[in-house]
Amino acid sequence: MEKAWEHSFVKGGVGVIIHLESKLSEVISTEILVSKGCYALLWYKKGKPRSIPRLKEKDKSGILYIGKADKIKSRVGSLQKTILNNSSSILKEPIIQGHQTLSKKFFRIRDNFEIDDFKIKIWNCPDDDPEEVESFLLESYVKQYAELPPLNGQYGKYELDGIDLKCNISIDLLNP
Repeated sequence: MEKAWEHSFVKGGVGVIIHLESKLSEVISTEILVSKGCYALLWYKKGKPRSIPRLKEKDKSGILYIGKADKIKSRVGSLQKTILNNSSSILKEPIIQGHQTLSKKFFRIRDNFEIDDFKIKIWNCPDDDPEEVESFLLESYVKQYAELPPLNGQYGKYELDGIDLKCNISIDLLNP
């Protein structure tokens, strides 16, 4: 049986992978839920990350979206609602709330996915600015794959060489 969540510890913070439909308060500690950090929407198939063709090379981690959060619980909860509310193929138009742009993007491609195919990676880096962590993750992704994750629309606020993080994180989810 597949685990509902997995822990991978990083210097200065913790990374957690959960199923999209997980109740956050049941799988993540309260300390992490109220903290700031970053998260990614991941595409899995049969318990493994789905490879996504990108310009430069395949993304074998299945990263669809990277975002930041001042409070992980509210922002990741908003991501969950956005995906779940826009997953029905009988909808005539997107339900826009929380992640407004992501609501529209996901609505357009929803018929290509099953809800069980999604996981969320959460990086808790309490000593770093979430905007810098998000920039680091986005710019690292672009450096490796020559484009943004499929559901992201904007680059990070900071250039990769201008970011000095206290926690040790990586976009390589296969080797956390």
